[in-house]
Amino acid sequence: MAGLVLLAASALAQGTGVAEQLLAAESLPKAQRERRLALLEAVQAEPGSDEDLERLYLLATTYGQELPPAPERWQAWAQQAPAPRQALGPWMQQLAELSHLIDKQQFRRARELADTWPQAPAGATRLWRLRALQLRAIALEETGQAESALLLLLEAAPMAEAEGPPWRTASHLSQLANAYSRMGQHERALATAREALLIAQKQPDADLLSRQHAQLSIVLSRAGQHEASRVEGEKALAHARLANDPDHLALQLANQADSYLKLNRPARALELTEEAYPLALEARSRGIGPLSLTLHNRGMALIQLGRVAEGKQSIRRSVTLDLQSGGTTYAVEGLLELGDVLKRAGDLPGAYEALREARELEESVSSQLRAEALAEAQQRFDTAQRSREAERLRQRNAAQAEALRAERLRLGLTALALVCGALLLWLAVLLLRRMRRTNAELAHTNQALAEASERDPLTGLGNRRRLQSLLREAGHRDPSQPLGLILLDIDHFKGLNDQHGHAAGDAVLRAVAGRMRSAVREPGGVIRWGGEEFLVVLPGADAALTSSLAQRLLDVIGSEPVALRDGHSIPVRCSMGVAALPLQAPALGLEQGIDLVDALMYRAKSHGRNQAWCLQQAELPDLPSLLHALGDPDSGSLDLQRLVGPRAAEGLA
Repeated sequence: MAGLVLLAASALAQGTGVAEQLLAAESLPKAQRERRLALLEAVQAEPGSDEDLERLYLLATTYGQELPPAPERWQAWAQQAPAPRQALGPWMQQLAELSHLIDKQQFRRARELADTWPQAPAGATRLWRLRALQLRAIALEETGQAESALLLLLEAAPMAEAEGPPWRTASHLSQLANAYSRMGQHERALATAREALLIAQKQPDADLLSRQHAQLSIVLSRAGQHEASRVEGEKALAHARLANDPDHLALQLANQADSYLKLNRPARALELTEEAYPLALEARSRGIGPLSLTLHNRGMALIQLGRVAEGKQSIRRSVTLDLQSGGTTYAVEGLLELGDVLKRAGDLPGAYEALREARELEESVSSQLRAEALAEAQQRFDTAQRSREAERLRQRNAAQAEALRAERLRLGLTALALVCGALLLWLAVLLLRRMRRTNAELAHTNQALAEASERDPLTGLGNRRRLQSLLREAGHRDPSQPLGLILLDIDHFKGLNDQHGHAAGDAVLRAVAGRMRSAVREPGGVIRWGGEEFLVVLPGADAALTSSLAQRLLDVIGSEPVALRDGHSIPVRCSMGVAALPLQAPALGLEQGIDLVDALMYRAKSHGRNQAWCLQQAELPDLPSLLHALGDPDSGSLDLQRLVGPRAAEGLA
């Protein structure tokens, strides 16, 4: 079979030019790896030419290859190339390495390489500069730098349009649509994805059409158009089956399973993941993305179908794969989704465990980042300190040399020696004062950085780190002293964002934060807990006082709509979970108390929103028992109080 492929490639090479042969090899789907390799090996390019370098790059980036060709072949090209163009060899070799890291989904290493990317050497073709911009954009986007990635893709857009052919232009527009979508610019993303699909349809190819339909499906899903996303996903899946690319088919099956999950059709989602699993397992050596996504969506479908234990096991396998590949962000998202689906399935202890693990993982990442920043600041300080010490030593040595020279020249110049000694003393005092001033400035800077790290930039409220600081300032809290906790969530916030845009959502968050500050006597205890959730910590507040404040918050927040810049106004309501520690039983710490008010808030959501559920007292052995009782509407072991907010405006839920 390989001989037939090579024979066909040789026949093609004899009938076309070198540039056409290279373009034909590049345009082949990645699944046709052997044919692509045969075409490239058959190309007769002049040694040291641009065509020869392009052939080496395409060999190095062919799917499944472990960075061929060998370094010696790159070196041989550089030796045969004209002297002014020899720098292109190492630059293209580095570009091939970046492409390989992205194919293997080693995004952290790819980002490190992209951050130190050198300027293109003289003589780099437009196609090579286009590839560099596209690959750097992928590395940045997959590591959370969506804005920087979008700038690179916009810079590359004219190059892609001028370079052609249609499949290259369509692929670039698809990548641009994905970046717009991640930035929340859904209308622009949809228009760009549809333009890419129209261009792809001019050159019918199953692999290309599958990828363009798949990208349009993803953009529609992020825009909240789930049924339209499913339809496009089915088209992408049909083309993927024709393209005969097992890796892409596995990924598309897993993506389509997600579409059915969003439409609350878990049985169909499970069927798709069962088909995807053997394909994704075989593709694991080339990247864990399809397998991780397949396991995650399979677990979500199983839990929704009532097979909770199997579903939890599948999702945890997905989280383990993400952690092993360095994908901490994906692992946290997986645990958060697991906690949410378990909560909806009624497994509150399991949801609590998943959310606790996600919180610990987030905190470990934050701690690592803080440690790295502190180490960098300490290194800069140590360098400056060593420079100051070296300067002081140099001055001291110079003064001593001057004193010895004066003593050798004339013993009678005692007065001059005394003056030199006084001068040295003055210099030492001056340097000491300067060092103290520098240390004070450094301490002030560190304090400012610490305060900034504890402040949410959008609302001006404290964040989770601020909560830890409050607890440290208060020392070890006496468990017998009352501590009120209120966890607040803005109702229908996602729908508000979808209808009015993220700018309106930000305005609502700021307005709610301001109203909470005005309602709480000590606003330092108001924390933005995450997204549209806020936490109020009330040292010394018992159950009655905490419930009273919760009612005040319901009234103040829902008292009047939030005015927008465009003249519209948005009614705002919220749901709350309220409790005061200590309970009669069980004895709870702060973190367990937060988990408790989270469950109470979920009860308020499930009973109609625009209300607060307050736990006045309980007598149960432990937290899981308490959470279970909250989930049981017939349980009589809890003393609960329901507070209701202002009536919604006419026409609004």
